[in-house]
Amino acid sequence: MLMKSSLLFGTERQAQILALIGEHGSVNVANLVARFSISPATARRDLDEMAANGQLRRTHGGAVARSERQTDSAFAARQALHIEEKSRIGRICAGLIGSDETIFLDAGTTVLTVARHIQPPGPALIVTNSAPLPLGLPAALRAQIYVIGGEFRAANLSHVGADAVAALATFRFSTAVIGCGGIDPERGIVTTPSVAEAAVQRAAIMRANRVIVVADTSKFGAEAAVVITALDAVTTIVTGGLPADTVKRLGPWNLQLVQT
Repeated sequence: MLMKSSLLFGTERQAQILALIGEHGSVNVANLVARFSISPATARRDLDEMAANGQLRRTHGGAVARSERQTDSAFAARQALHIEEKSRIGRICAGLIGSDETIFLDAGTTVLTVARHIQPPGPALIVTNSAPLPLGLPAALRAQIYVIGGEFRAANLSHVGADAVAALATFRFSTAVIGCGGIDPERGIVTTPSVAEAAVQRAAIMRANRVIVVADTSKFGAEAAVVITALDAVTTIVTGGLPADTVKRLGPWNLQLVQT
């Protein structure tokens, strides 16, 4: 269930509306009024703004995806990969997080599985730039989450850009949980395809005492276009079962390797 609050910022509410369309294919004004405790006029204004921005297509009384291809199809496609391994990674990583922590969970499908495995009482505060992540948390933890704003990136259902980076400047994190597109043990780098995502991830890493990278085994040896961080800034990697030679190549980086 989406967070039901009339106090949600418009950008956060609109991001959740887009996620809802991705999940169900459509929304209607009456449904949005009930979910977010907003007026019909506010719901219609949100949909009109999102249609003007090319995020959806307005229909009588509601909206549908902009085209037959869902706006979050890239995200949905990634969710369908390595499901069992990601679930194990999420469970193990969630168990590493203490109840007194302030944590950052970035946007991405593997980090989303971490959120789904966090159990009450959970950390003291969860900060994220992911639009769907609050929906993945147990209902009892949704009062403990802060979603930063910024430009909405439909391919990852995330908030990015200068506003997102600036929002992180007000926080200090005991732990930042970061996903990635690739890990190169030889060069000692963690990468992602998106410049915008990397900027948010780096901002969180700079403010964290501990950095946990979650990555399924397909990410090792893969390399995306943009460097997030060097491996010497990473405290822990949580992954599946790695070949012995890959484990050996990670040895010089002096990090904790947790295999599920």
